[in-house]
Amino acid sequence: MKLFKSGAAVATVALLAGCGTFGAGPQQAVYINTGGVTASCVVQSKSMGRIRTKAPGQVAVRRSPDPLRISCFAEGYKPGGAVVPSKFDALAGGNRYPDRVRIVLTKLDTAPTEDDLDKRKRSKIRTTG
Repeated sequence: MKLFKSGAAVATVALLAGCGTFGAGPQQAVYINTGGVTASCVVQSKSMGRIRTKAPGQVAVRRSPDPLRISCFAEGYKPGGAVVPSKFDALAGGNRYPDRVRIVLTKLDTAPTEDDLDKRKRSKIRTTG
């Protein structure tokens, strides 16, 4: 009986040690927030490869110790990105990424139109009474 108990304990430890992501499964959802700007994004890591997705929105990623590299692109905006490290989470049974990642996309400066130039000229004209 004593041999059975110790054998079961060794088997349990071996099973738990074999997988760094046993608690919550091998994947997790990460929400990419682009501040309301609709963007095309690429999410990648060494262990997962490359995933294309739309943001704002959620993407399923493979949990691992590798950082996630996120790059987002939207028409009329400068590209934005982030490198997101994972952290060990004992309750999750392995590494986890943050549930939410914010990617800042800055609007491109555009050349002024003729209307913009006319407004500027009119604002500089002063009338004296």
